[in-house]
Amino acid sequence: MPALNQNTPFFFLDHPGPLDFALFLAPHTDATIDRLLAHVQTTLAELESTCTEATWTGFIAPLSQIDEHLGQAYCVVLLLEYACDTPAQQKANAHNQTRLLQAWKNLRERPILREKLRRFKLAGNTPLTSEQRGIIDHFLDGILAEPMEPGIQSQLQAIMEETENLYFSLRRMRAQQSDHVPPALMVTDDISFEGLGDDFAQQTRIAAESRGQPGYCIEPHDWPSIMHYAHDRTLREAVFRHELCHPADIPAPLQEGFNALLDLKRQEAHLQGFPDHSTLSLHSNMLCSPSQVTQFLDEVERQLHVDRASQRQQQLTWANELGIAHLEPWDEEYVMQAMRDDRQLPHDESTREWFPASRVFAGLFEMVEQVFGVRLSLLEDKAWHPDVRCVRLEQNGEATGYLYLDLFERPGKLAAGSAFTFELRKGRDGRAGRICPAAAIVASLNPTTGTDSETAWFSHSEIGILFHELGHALHHLLAEQSPISPRAFMRTEPDAMEMPAFFLQRFCWEDEVLQKMSAHADSGEPIPPEITAKLREAAAFERLRLQTSILNSSRGLLALSTTGNETPLPVSPAALDDFLLGLDANFYGYLWSRTLAIDLFAAFRQASAGHGSILNRDLGARYVREILQASGQRSMDRSIEAFHGYASRVATLRDYPD
Repeated sequence: MPALNQNTPFFFLDHPGPLDFALFLAPHTDATIDRLLAHVQTTLAELESTCTEATWTGFIAPLSQIDEHLGQAYCVVLLLEYACDTPAQQKANAHNQTRLLQAWKNLRERPILREKLRRFKLAGNTPLTSEQRGIIDHFLDGILAEPMEPGIQSQLQAIMEETENLYFSLRRMRAQQSDHVPPALMVTDDISFEGLGDDFAQQTRIAAESRGQPGYCIEPHDWPSIMHYAHDRTLREAVFRHELCHPADIPAPLQEGFNALLDLKRQEAHLQGFPDHSTLSLHSNMLCSPSQVTQFLDEVERQLHVDRASQRQQQLTWANELGIAHLEPWDEEYVMQAMRDDRQLPHDESTREWFPASRVFAGLFEMVEQVFGVRLSLLEDKAWHPDVRCVRLEQNGEATGYLYLDLFERPGKLAAGSAFTFELRKGRDGRAGRICPAAAIVASLNPTTGTDSETAWFSHSEIGILFHELGHALHHLLAEQSPISPRAFMRTEPDAMEMPAFFLQRFCWEDEVLQKMSAHADSGEPIPPEITAKLREAAAFERLRLQTSILNSSRGLLALSTTGNETPLPVSPAALDDFLLGLDANFYGYLWSRTLAIDLFAAFRQASAGHGSILNRDLGARYVREILQASGQRSMDRSIEAFHGYASRVATLRDYPD
């Protein structure tokens, strides 16, 4: 087993440099967690003893450190679940996730600890900062500080435990459910496949013959192409109606479990003094009530209505030019595709020839240094896989953080099609010197070309994902670090958590940034402004559909969390998936965070008006100081006001593409 620092039980946390992942890789995982859990038990026994007074330094700070260490270890194990593909590692991850979750749960369920915390807060003998009060509330699971009758307390605890178990059961049931695949559509010989390519008719004819059927067999994976490109309206209508007649459904056990989950959430809210679960879920947000969220969504609806009316008029004009007198639902995608083709808007895959990974990283690192004053450099340190790159963050010649990039697809990697940011270690001053914060980005990008930083080529949408996740990582790495407080992400109001990610993502649409990150595969020239303008136009073309979808989901999930109706509620597969991810009433945060990001980025656009650079060091320093470093120390409203000099506002979603 790798050598351990014998002077501290938290050897993984107290190492001042890059993280030693060998301690968490099989076959060493169990021994590492054994040692951590043994020390946790010893410390808890000391804290529960009658001679241990409930003081900040002697009781609450050590308790918060234990919580941090368990969370630290869990984040690493969860990271390795997504990033590692060996059976031994997967077995170790599953086993130790359960152990760490149980230890974390036990930490909060110990009645002596909870009672000491509650009495300490109610006594008011020690002045507490808002951050310290938040730490205590964090351990009390958000339960109001007023005394609860023992019967109500135990009832609430039982409901929360039942809710957690039901969440786990429904997620597992949903994961085991096969994706809904509607039956193929059989069509006759009088259908035209013009617009779909020379081989389409032959392929669908062969598929029909293999089934012993006449005509053509059109599988579900071919339907999007037909709706976009098929000139035959009869064919498009047939596909549209066939899909409409075979919607995805929720099996009865899942629907029943979902209704039971809603009922448990209603009970939990009522016991804590809230009228419904949405009010409980939103009470710590920037928009802290269902009425405020509804007002915001109504404003978004008004903004999008203008765009929808404009787009509808353009569709009608184009439909007439295509000989379509009456625009039907099965014509809309076809007409929109004709509009895209006429404007020569690029497909995302066609942008890959402009963005070699080596140039992307060089340009990205240069941008971060110019805006935030942080130098990024690649290290040769080993992590959990040879593909992983370790990046050191430096300021004034000193290391200030470490970032691990595991971006490329490989067999068995669970992060396929997704991207995640893990806050692996908080920064603090330790006995071995300053402990730098660490984070990791795990994704599965670039499946069609090389799989390392030397041979890979990114598409523009993949660059957007990289910027988005780096925004989350920098939120953690550049925030003020405290050894006894939750991570920066957790200290931020839930509906503003995505704001730092959307903010950094704004930069990947700027000509100045894209030219630093690009070199054409043939000429080596940076991407020209006329192409980046087309990229922004293409994104704006799709923006309305995306934002309308998020708006509708936000309204639906808010309604599910607000309803007091005891009768079973039908739920769509998409709404169920969102709910099981914990997005319920807070789903609107994706829109709210985006508006805040647009509002902050507007300062950079204004400063660059004329011939200035979008990469403004003064504004970048102000953003780090007033937004990132203030996480948890004051409300996001006050932070944005400090950044701008005026109160935050709802920025228009039409200002910039996504």
